[in-house]
Amino acid sequence: MRAAARPADERHRSRVWHWRGVRLPRAAVLLEIGLIVLALTTFLELGRLYTAAPIVVVDEAGLAMARGLRSAPLDTIMPRLSQFGSEALWFVWLPVTVALIGLRRMPSAAALVVAALAVHFWNDALKAIYQRTRPTELEGVLGVQAFSFPSGHAMAAGAVYGMLALVAWRELRGWVRWAAVGVCIAVALCVAFSRVYLGVHYPTDVLAGLLAGALWADIVALAWRAAARKQSS
Repeated sequence: MRAAARPADERHRSRVWHWRGVRLPRAAVLLEIGLIVLALTTFLELGRLYTAAPIVVVDEAGLAMARGLRSAPLDTIMPRLSQFGSEALWFVWLPVTVALIGLRRMPSAAALVVAALAVHFWNDALKAIYQRTRPTELEGVLGVQAFSFPSGHAMAAGAVYGMLALVAWRELRGWVRWAAVGVCIAVALCVAFSRVYLGVHYPTDVLAGLLAGALWADIVALAWRAAARKQSS
């Protein structure tokens, strides 16, 4: 027989510790806060130091390593893989959104839509702030997209696949949950690598893009979880 749902105040108490009358977040909350602070700090430091000699050396070494991997099969695969951080993203998150709406998972669907659509605005804003020159000038690309930091493809991948991973973790169970999360992470990393392979971004660009995208997904997820708790109460 299915156990009765715990009262809302009891579920809330399970998310906190009490020490001498002071309410403290549980370990999962502390870990999430720590990861957010680490990601934000790393992004800001990359943006501040990308012209520093050690970062330049790492970036040039990363580009050289990517050039050393060039081959005819990869030259065919990488441009297509890169599209999963741009145009092809619509064919990933939109069907999932429709399925979530059909299952009446409205907070999850709304979070995915917001994460996917608004990430491009944030990327344009960040590029306008940092205005880093690309390692290779892109023909026909004007405005903020002519800049390199952070990578728009990597940032979109970090936001969308990060949110998809969060949705999968919430909505799925068992090995399917782990498989879905693993696929989301793998695709985001492959999109990021494809940008370095194609020579249009430095390694620090794609790292910063993944971090910024993941941060945006987590910000949206905080509001999403609050809405989901309100809906279930």
